[in-house]
Amino acid sequence: MLCVDYDTPHIDFKVPPLTLQPLVENAVKHSLDPNGEALHIYVKTRLTDSGNEIIVENNGLDYQPSTDNEPHTALANI
Repeated sequence: MLCVDYDTPHIDFKVPPLTLQPLVENAVKHSLDPNGEALHIYVKTRLTDSGNEIIVENNGLDYQPSTDNEPHTALANI
């Protein structure tokens, strides 16, 4: 099961299209445990002294860096 919660009180800003999508996709792809509990993804926004901040968190498996030699460009592109 997948649950998504939003805490987005700050919405007065723009980001390029498809900026948030790879972050959420990575959270699902790398954190979902098919035999575990439901995956909760939290999307938060806030205004800080240095600008706008978007936070994507989850309660899933810890991230394990890939050991293959394939290119992983989603986060680098963001």
